Amino acid sequence: MAILQLEASLVRVFATNGGVVGAGFCVDEVTVLTCAHVITTALGIADNITVVPETPISLDFPLIASRYKLTAKVIFWLPVQTDGSGDIAVLHLKSPLPEGAKAVRLVAADNLWDHTFRAFGFPRSHDQGVWASGKLRARETTGWVQIEDIKVTGIRVQQGFSGGAVWDNQLDGVVGMVVAADEDTSKVAYII
Repeated sequence: MAILQLEASLVRVFATNGGVVGAGFCVDEVTVLTCAHVITTALGIADNITVVPETPISLDFPLIASRYKLTAKVIFWLPVQTDGSGDIAVLHLKSPLPEGAKAVRLVAADNLWDHTFRAFGFPRSHDQGVWASGKLRARETTGWVQIEDIKVTGIRVQQGFSGGAVWDNQLDGVVGMVVAADEDTSKVAYII
């Protein structure tokens, strides 16, 4: 049941040219959370823009209604700050949710060390999306939580997962949003 709730909340964000640029997730009947850099990529604008972008965002719920495109408006904007914090965009859906879509369960905990997670994203050549899994670690100096892929084979969290929900299997809910991934082969990424 819990994984179905996660699947029903996952969003795919499209660029103005129709390409897939990242992920997001539904947090209530009209609100989607994603990264600010996903929105700037979608709109083809600078990452450090301080004013709220006004261009509508196109998205869908790929695991339940991939052919039903919705539009959204940015209602909260916190771009990447000089200290590495920020990178949050809150979207207000202008279209009704497709049938079966629902908000995800958000949870908080002081200690996430060694909890297993799953995440869904859209890395290069995977516009239909793929799953990744691994272990949660702890906060680093920016406040981001480090996550790691501990598998020998399979997909790791990488570029294209940004803005996506990270589901903690022990807490049975979303504990964060993917914000960055190391570009090397270290299998390390970070969540807000």
